[in-house]
Amino acid sequence: MAKFLPTFIDTPNAINIKYQGKQFDCRFFDLEEVAKEILAIPFIFLLYLGMIDKFYAGKPIEKFKEYIRLVIAELDVLSTTEMEIAKYCFANPPSSALKTINKRKVIRSNFLKTKNNKLPVDSAEANAIAFNGACDSNLLNTANIQEKKVLNDNLQDIWIATRDKKLYEFCCIFHHINLDGHAGKYSASISLQDQKDDEYWIEAQQIQSKILQERKAYTLLPRLDESMIIKAKKAMNAIEGEFLNQN
Repeated sequence: MAKFLPTFIDTPNAINIKYQGKQFDCRFFDLEEVAKEILAIPFIFLLYLGMIDKFYAGKPIEKFKEYIRLVIAELDVLSTTEMEIAKYCFANPPSSALKTINKRKVIRSNFLKTKNNKLPVDSAEANAIAFNGACDSNLLNTANIQEKKVLNDNLQDIWIATRDKKLYEFCCIFHHINLDGHAGKYSASISLQDQKDDEYWIEAQQIQSKILQERKAYTLLPRLDESMIIKAKKAMNAIEGEFLNQN
């Protein structure tokens, strides 16, 4: 802060509250109610992403289809951010597609694996991974929401400074667009050269375009409410059940 924001000062009304511990390893249910509502959607998306990746037997494109079917059925919401993450996580590129392989490795490492770069062995680890990824997604969403807002008569121009290389790598291929007077209302993804003739990527893009077009007007409606917290608990129970069945 001293190096890059030398004139920054603490918020005058900031309150220092001593941390009292946590109920769950993933920390989702230790958040304030409004914070839970805000984080619930990306958290649920990533819980189901991990569940499909680990427990659903099928080809990569079948996993992508099942993931979309599941999140629509359970959340009635689609997010291009989490759909882009899912496309890379489920992909199985040929050995010649080095750029896609490297990008897939980074994205899977951030959104599906533990700090030791291993897949979760129980639901507690799966929940913690999803929570961590949801916080990354929420950081991007927060920047989009605040972009171009006025604060103290100053128009905001929001940038994210991070040492998280995995988040940086994702932002190199995916970003939101300011359009129709709204910040981050639309998004754009960058297709890598070695994805051009890949059947998985072609079909995944077609599926995504079709479903988003079908749900366009409906998807743009607000979905933030307390029911998402209940749905988050349902998703956590679902993935716990899958691990228990596995054992």
